[in-house]
Amino acid sequence: MSKTYRSKEQWIALIHAHKKSGLTAAAFCRQQGINAKYFSKRQKDFGFRPSTKNEFIQVKFDKPVYRKVMSLNTGRGQIEFNTWPDPDYVHQLLKALR
Repeated sequence: MSKTYRSKEQWIALIHAHKKSGLTAAAFCRQQGINAKYFSKRQKDFGFRPSTKNEFIQVKFDKPVYRKVMSLNTGRGQIEFNTWPDPDYVHQLLKALR
């Protein structure tokens, strides 16, 4: 990559071209023959910062999905667990139901 002087306006035009290109900064810089680290520095120098904020996407479920992992049937009823319970808890529960 040869050193080329670019004015502020030229850098801003390149930064806008990068945004429109849909390419990663690295791919755009390779295509344009620009040093990627220097391109990033110029983005920061001119107030264009790569997006670093974490964005959350809201997910909506139609209805919750529960699956039975374990089911205990006793003479007094039935207990269903959707996760594996602690064995000591199950032991105490069965003792109490006797």
